[in-house]
Amino acid sequence: MSDADPSTAWPLTAWQERLILFGLPFILFAGAYGFGLIGYDDATYYRNNNLLCGGEWRGLYELWTGPFYSDYFPVTQLTWWFDMRLGGPEPFLISRIHGLIWIGIGTLGLHALVARATGRREIGFLVALLFAVHPLSAPTALWLAERKNQLCMAFSFWSFERYVAARTASDGARALKLGAAAYVLFALALLSKIHGLALPPMLVAYELTLGPGDWKRRARWAAPFLASAAAFFLVSVTFIRKDLSGEYLGGSRAAAIASDGPILLAYLGHTVAPVRLSFFYEVPELQPSDPWAWGAWALFLGAMAACVGIAGRERRAWVLFGWLWGLAAMAPAINIAPQSLPMMDHYNHWAIPGWLLALVFTAEGALARLGSKAALSRALAGLAAVFFAVFSYQRVEEFSSGLTLFGNAVVRQPESGLAWTQYALELWTRPEPEHKALVGGAALRALSLPDSARIMPAARSTLMVEAAIALERAGRPEEARALVERESARLGPGWEGVGNLARAKIAARTGKPRDAVAALSPVFAGALVEAVGPLRASCRKGPKLPFELQPLVVLKLSGGDGYDRSFSGRMKLESLHVLAEANLKAGDLEAAFDVAAVLANLAPDFPPARAVLADAYKALGEPALAERCVAGLKR
Repeated sequence: MSDADPSTAWPLTAWQERLILFGLPFILFAGAYGFGLIGYDDATYYRNNNLLCGGEWRGLYELWTGPFYSDYFPVTQLTWWFDMRLGGPEPFLISRIHGLIWIGIGTLGLHALVARATGRREIGFLVALLFAVHPLSAPTALWLAERKNQLCMAFSFWSFERYVAARTASDGARALKLGAAAYVLFALALLSKIHGLALPPMLVAYELTLGPGDWKRRARWAAPFLASAAAFFLVSVTFIRKDLSGEYLGGSRAAAIASDGPILLAYLGHTVAPVRLSFFYEVPELQPSDPWAWGAWALFLGAMAACVGIAGRERRAWVLFGWLWGLAAMAPAINIAPQSLPMMDHYNHWAIPGWLLALVFTAEGALARLGSKAALSRALAGLAAVFFAVFSYQRVEEFSSGLTLFGNAVVRQPESGLAWTQYALELWTRPEPEHKALVGGAALRALSLPDSARIMPAARSTLMVEAAIALERAGRPEEARALVERESARLGPGWEGVGNLARAKIAARTGKPRDAVAALSPVFAGALVEAVGPLRASCRKGPKLPFELQPLVVLKLSGGDGYDRSFSGRMKLESLHVLAEANLKAGDLEAAFDVAAVLANLAPDFPPARAVLADAYKALGEPALAERCVAGLKR
């Protein structure tokens, strides 16, 4: 496919290419403009982020001073801050358009990078086009929480492009300026998402295959990026990351590396034939002794070698560059470090540009050997783009709600405990009886699958309760008790009180409120009991309500961000809520009022506190006060 051949001249101008690449995502994903949050991190970033909610000016400073949700990504948070300044507390349309702008910027960066590296603009356009419409790119475009990915990829592609420009510049001074621009963009990528650590390995892939000059010169250019990445990694895992305490995938580092072979092979398949894609995947946890682990590695590496051979001598360096680029792009996500969740399966999107480049050159080489014209290879690439676009368009509806997304995930990946976990939690948040009836079964399924050990503790505690209640109602109380004991033990240090709260919830919801009261009474002691007298005097018959007074008791929450607020504080609130409801069901109305009044006083903004207080007032014959509680809730 040579531009020198007038019979196959490329029909698009550079500006036409850019217009198509930038505008296509806005058309392809237009059906998502009216979508809101889907859960699974969305609420954490948009509703539970105290620095951003309301777009207050103080947040503009504080988002730079520390991590949020275990990561340090102030540049991404800055873009969310602007969304909320413009769109208020629910800026979802603005956020979607804003995100698509970054996707367009990143796609243009990929186009410029490939065109500059290969010297062939039409190759840059085809790779960027296939990437933009690829179904594996759809979650980044459709999931609001993926702004991190949108920014990080955009900065990384443009940094890579400036780096290649610097390496091929004929003037030394210009090369240094371009290199400095590449470094600044790399820093912005790191401050958008820690996966920016992938960029230096991508630069190394370039230097190994295409870099000009001797090896010392190549090493000098890559060294500042590698050194900065190493420093940022050490700072992150030492002072920032708080969720890397899990076991190795498969139980050991060797097992994690063995497990990555089948994962990589699956992603290669998805790059070529992206069908039956899911938000979650069943991740195999294989041992080094398993022949399939190394067999999958052999198949993956064999596919790489076959492509290099098929491509032809003049294309081999480009094909090898593409493969190494894809592997390097996923380097931060390879499961060689202990972590709570297997991460490689979430980041295959980063490999697609490099692998698409390798496959495009491979196909071109194969067709050239068959004597075909360049027009045929372009037509085949166009057909592939249409094929990808159709599947991407079909994925739009999946992201209309969490129930749709996670329901689809359990259909396509029925052996994924993580998929069943999110499906159960989504059902649990739904008020409809038909959804509530399905929670217990979904929770049991999630806890029974081999990868259930990877379920996060907060989610596990909810699943444990719902699964045990389902067993109790099915007449299997012994199994319910055994499940609670087993799952409580699996929660680990710091979660010791969850089992007791779970038993109380089960008792309260299976017609045994006095058992629930007995289990939770020790929670209501000390300073909480001392607050009862003043609250009764001021609030039992009005005129004040407990949440209208200054808190007589303060729950001390540790941590400074939305992820690490002390679970013990939230658990105490939930325990008091269950205790107040259990007292109501047991007929101990005064005790119910005491607990509900203290709960509403110490947590005025905790909606269940006002709801249970209203129920207590109503049961005690104070409907006017109950209505004031409800009115407070509505406001």
